[in-house]
Amino acid sequence: MPRGTTFSQNARARERIRVARLLTIADDIAEGKIKGDPKRVAVRLQAASMLLRKTLPDLSSVDLTSGGEPFVVERAVFKRGKAKT
Repeated sequence: MPRGTTFSQNARARERIRVARLLTIADDIAEGKIKGDPKRVAVRLQAASMLLRKTLPDLSSVDLTSGGEPFVVERAVFKRGKAKT
C-alpha cells in the first residue's frame, strides 16, 4: 500500500483475510477432503465461518419496526374530476 493513503484498520484487516482461502477450507470440509480429529475439523470450520462473517457482507434480514410495532404505510388515492367553477 502506498504511503500517505488513508485506509482504516478494519479495511486493512479485511484485506489481509483471504476470502477465497476461507471458502476453499469450508468447501474442503464439506466435501470430506479434510480428514482428522472431528473436533479439530469443527473448530477449523467455525473459525473460517467467523472470519467470513467479518469479511463478506451479511445478507440477513433487517427488522423494520418502530418500538416493537410495525410501520404503517398509508396511501392516499385521489380521483381526477372536473374542477368546479
